[in-house]
Amino acid sequence: MGPETPVLSPFGPQSIRERSKVVVKLVNRMESVVQARSNELMPYLFKVASALGAKNTEQVLWKELLRQGVEPDWRMLQSAISLRTSTRADYKQTMELIMHVMHVYPIETSNGAESALDVLPADRSALYLSILKGLSNCGMTEPFELLAHEMLDTPHLKARTFSVLAQTWLETLGHLSTASSTIHHVWGILKTKAANFVPSSQYDAAIKLDRSHFHAVVEAYVRVGDVSSAWNVIHDEMPRHGFMPELNTFYTLVVPLASTSKLWPVGKSVVAKFNTHYPEIVRRAVEDKTNTLIVKALLRQALNDFDGESQGVKA
Repeated sequence: MGPETPVLSPFGPQSIRERSKVVVKLVNRMESVVQARSNELMPYLFKVASALGAKNTEQVLWKELLRQGVEPDWRMLQSAISLRTSTRADYKQTMELIMHVMHVYPIETSNGAESALDVLPADRSALYLSILKGLSNCGMTEPFELLAHEMLDTPHLKARTFSVLAQTWLETLGHLSTASSTIHHVWGILKTKAANFVPSSQYDAAIKLDRSHFHAVVEAYVRVGDVSSAWNVIHDEMPRHGFMPELNTFYTLVVPLASTSKLWPVGKSVVAKFNTHYPEIVRRAVEDKTNTLIVKALLRQALNDFDGESQGVKA
């Protein structure tokens, strides 16, 4: 019943509004459903309501939970947070829900011992990562940073949690009016955490920065206008960590510059610089038929200028 699911009727695929009505009808029939089976169905219905962006349907689901006297589990709360933040619901209500979740499912208990959900760390991590992404969607920078720091400091941090947290944090910085120094600071925190992390058990994987994290910080720097720092990450830091630049690295650097005509002079100089150090990658970009017209135009102008300057030097 999600937005991409082909639910058919005699009149063709149902609209999102009609699918929301189906969810409400299922809820209205739950009085005859055994509670155990109802508990299995409710998380799925919450997920459908979230995918459809159906706030009214979600309210019906909450009323049904109250009628049954059932506490929402982490899956229901995860879907509710995603819905509230994606639809820009009332910020006060959204924060109240988030604070409730953090109270019910804390990262650690007050005595420092593992919480009950440490038995299922993946569940708790998914819930907290949903909160992080929601705060990012709402532009709530300060609570996002506070929660990100708290999650990084937990002694039971898992590799997957760190990977998604780092990616979300870097992408958030790139889409806000952030100073380059802030990106540099956060990038330093993530690098230090990855370098000094000690797994809590022999079964835990080591956390590390991967290629997607480097691309995320490159894009963040470019979006705030610090092309020099972006280039340093590509040309110096990535090779030191075992990642040589590739075609996607080039696009991560160039596409944001190509999207704004005022930045074309910078974009052309970047293409020329990339062509000097990594000509094979630029050649592949030129031959890439999936490029947008704007990127193709920037490449063409940059390389024409580069060839002209080279001929002038030779002459």
